[in-house]
Amino acid sequence: MNAKKERPWTDHEGGGQLSGTRVRLSMLAFQDLLTGRTSQAEFAARNEFTAKHIARLVAGGRCLSNAQIIKHAESDDDWIEFDFADIDPRSLRRLIEQGSDPER
Repeated sequence: MNAKKERPWTDHEGGGQLSGTRVRLSMLAFQDLLTGRTSQAEFAARNEFTAKHIARLVAGGRCLSNAQIIKHAESDDDWIEFDFADIDPRSLRRLIEQGSDPER
């Protein structure tokens, strides 16, 4: 079925996956957020686990190091995958002052 012919997306569109410092989101859900079709509050409510995971990575001093589109031939929706592998230089001083290990 073609997504263009379907009714508007339901509350369980796309979804996400988490693995260590990697986060995958529904490309359509992310695209709708960027274009304003979905409000930030609505996106956050639908993807609460993902938002919390990203917030935890950033609070730990990580910054975005890579983003890529993962095609899914069997579906009308693809993934966008974010890697938070690098240390955010703005966080280094704060982490060192707190005695945190920035490599955790």
